[in-house]
Amino acid sequence: MTTTMRAQFLATLRENADAWHAGEIDFATFTACQRDTWDAIRQAGPAIEAEVLRALRDQLPTEVASSFPAAQVVGAGLRYRR
Repeated sequence: MTTTMRAQFLATLRENADAWHAGEIDFATFTACQRDTWDAIRQAGPAIEAEVLRALRDQLPTEVASSFPAAQVVGAGLRYRR
């Protein structure tokens, strides 16, 4: 189930970005959509949030990804490590 949720959240984030880049929505609408999506991701729990963050980080080119800390679920929240 978490894989499905992760895929749905990633698709929504990409659709929002694509709509903004295509000029289908303005920046204010884009940021509101992204904020709503991230609120839903966080409400889904720390494990889902960590999966989404990991998937986004894994999509970055290697040289960029290495400069971002990896998310790690610790207790009730996320911790980041380099």
